[in-house]
Amino acid sequence: MSTGKFKFTKASLEALTDLGYHYDTEVRGLCVRANADGTKTFYTYRRVKTQSGFESQPERIKIGRFPSLTVEQARKKAEEINAAVANGQSPLSEKRAYKQSLTLEELFLRYMNHHFKKKRKKVSQTEKDFHRWFGQWKDRKAVAITRDDV
Repeated sequence: MSTGKFKFTKASLEALTDLGYHYDTEVRGLCVRANADGTKTFYTYRRVKTQSGFESQPERIKIGRFPSLTVEQARKKAEEINAAVANGQSPLSEKRAYKQSLTLEELFLRYMNHHFKKKRKKVSQTEKDFHRWFGQWKDRKAVAITRDDV
C-alpha cells in the first residue's frame, strides 16, 4: 500500500501496513494514523482560526479508532468538524477550556485566600467543614458538578 492519499475502505485500512498518516480522497482533512503496534486511529487535520481570529494554525483532531469506528462514521464526524471549522469554531476549544477550569478545591482555596480570611475568624473550622462535606469532590472540576450531584 502506498503512503499518501487513497480512498478509505474497510479492506484497504485492514491491509494498511505503512506507518504514519494516510489521507482519504473522499473527505477533506480525514486521515488515519497507523502505529507500529497495529492500531489505526482516525483524525481530522485542519487549519483553525486562533483566538485573535486573524491567524490560523493546524490542528489534528482525534475522531476514534478503527475498526470500532467505521469508515462511514469517521467520514460523517470529519464532515461535522469541517462544518464547525467553516463556521469559525474551534472544535478543541471546549476541551481546552475544560482542562484549564479550576477544581472545587482550587476555587475554595482562592475564596479562602482572597475573601474569607480577611473577614472571618473561624478559618480552620471552615477548612475542616469543606474537607468533611466536599472532600470526595475536591479533585472534580467545578464546572462538572451539576445540580443533580448536589
